[in-house]
Amino acid sequence: MTAQVIVYEIKSEAAKNAEKLFSHNDKYFYWNEGKFKNLSLGDYVFIVNKESGWVLFTKSNIQEIETHTQKGDTIFKDNIDGKWNSTTRFEILEILKIPDNWEWKSIKNNEAKCIYAKNINIVYKKNVLLNINQLKTLSNKESIIKILDTCKLDFEKKIAEVNSDKLTSTTFLNIKADLEHIETYIEQKGFNFKKSEIINFYLSLKTKPFIILAGISGTGKTQLPRLFAEAIGMSKNQVIQIPVRPDWTDASDLIGYTSLQGNFISKPLTEAIIKAKEDITKPHFFILDEMNLARVEHYFADFLSVIETRFRTKTNEVKTDFLLSKNQIKEADNAHLYDAIYWPENLYLIGTVNMDETTYPFSRKVLDRANSIEMNTVELDWIDKQKQKVDKLTNFTNANLKSEYIGSVELTTTDKQQVEEALEMLKKINKILEIANLQFAYRVRDEIIFYVLYAKKEQLLKQEKAIDFQIMQKILPRVHGSSNRIQKVIISLLNLLTNEDVATSYPDLEYLEKKKKSIIKKSNYPKSTEKLIFMLERFDEDRFTSFWV
Repeated sequence: MTAQVIVYEIKSEAAKNAEKLFSHNDKYFYWNEGKFKNLSLGDYVFIVNKESGWVLFTKSNIQEIETHTQKGDTIFKDNIDGKWNSTTRFEILEILKIPDNWEWKSIKNNEAKCIYAKNINIVYKKNVLLNINQLKTLSNKESIIKILDTCKLDFEKKIAEVNSDKLTSTTFLNIKADLEHIETYIEQKGFNFKKSEIINFYLSLKTKPFIILAGISGTGKTQLPRLFAEAIGMSKNQVIQIPVRPDWTDASDLIGYTSLQGNFISKPLTEAIIKAKEDITKPHFFILDEMNLARVEHYFADFLSVIETRFRTKTNEVKTDFLLSKNQIKEADNAHLYDAIYWPENLYLIGTVNMDETTYPFSRKVLDRANSIEMNTVELDWIDKQKQKVDKLTNFTNANLKSEYIGSVELTTTDKQQVEEALEMLKKINKILEIANLQFAYRVRDEIIFYVLYAKKEQLLKQEKAIDFQIMQKILPRVHGSSNRIQKVIISLLNLLTNEDVATSYPDLEYLEKKKKSIIKKSNYPKSTEKLIFMLERFDEDRFTSFWV
């Protein structure tokens, strides 16, 4: 949008006069040209006449129309009667009626106020944001709402720019403090998750709204997202948990189907999407419990495809292609209720899995699209109950969780400079993975970089630790098999991460076992190093290995 958007308030003493300044067919409205010093042709103007009960949504049409004063009625032509030397003509796009309970926070004087322009006065920033929200309540027209949403986002950006010189490293302490608060809240509920696990969960959600929590039964895979949601103040209806059934072979049990009676019957995921879209500022969790009891690629293929279509709108909202294809609902009488459903930016999918003989393994298609967080560490010590009791957070919104980047084209030069080291490591890892044709592509690269960048910008993890988490969650889960090439990949990765030759093509496993603690301690990537040693030992014992226990 290139045109300015302006709000002009007609004061009470001029309200009656304003009623006389419409053209006979209500196509145009005229007002004193001197009041619109910053106006350009084609700019949008909201003209507020609270006393008369209307707001005009207009576009500047002709400026500097000469006027002359005569007795009698005003005739609206290019030369019109009036008390001003010149007037501006506005094309009326919509006349919005003001409801009785509508409240208007005055803009303090009757000068036109830009709410979307290159140079915006933010002195009365609270009033301007309030005005934008109040104007939005007057119309459900998509064109008007879209313009006002653009104004709001632009104005908030201007506020951030003005305050940017005040930003210091303490700016990010708010998120750090929130995550420490969440850790304490979860502990007082009787669950012992490390601070790094809470941070990792948060960063994974922020990187992409799809997480897999894997591990042995009883480690808190389901409780972590539920308690995290509770700690940040999410209500029960913002968290939906669905158990996966082994007989799921398509999306009908999750998304919905068209019944014989001719209506589309929505299912839990569709309902969760609709609920999340009702208030985009609040996060919503959709938990798929034991999601690999059925083949994920069969019942969740629609989501796996749709999540990759994320794009950013002109109003900075992240949307996707529609979840339901026309073929799925073309016969439904109520198709209009579901034909424009997309995955909203405030809905997060969290799957819990047990990797055993009763479940299905994940394909690379699934693993590439998620952060797979392993939860096999068990702390049997009693939790210290002496810590201070804390309440739920009250100011944690979806703005804290949603992705700042959805594509590498959004990275600035400064962003790229901050993750040069991480990118170099990914190049070396990918070269090794090529040995067994396991290399990853741009999607995995981008998501790892986003994770590392969030961790660095918000000062939550050191870069090596962030890379360590991502190797564990995005790289190693794809390594499995029984060929000598798989063994060679594991050995090469182990040597890369430890920065020394700790293993050869015929590794001395007794030496590795004996020196394991010191090798892990010296490595900058201890979690991944420990897992690779485990995978190498497993290969020697079974002539097959995988990431999953």
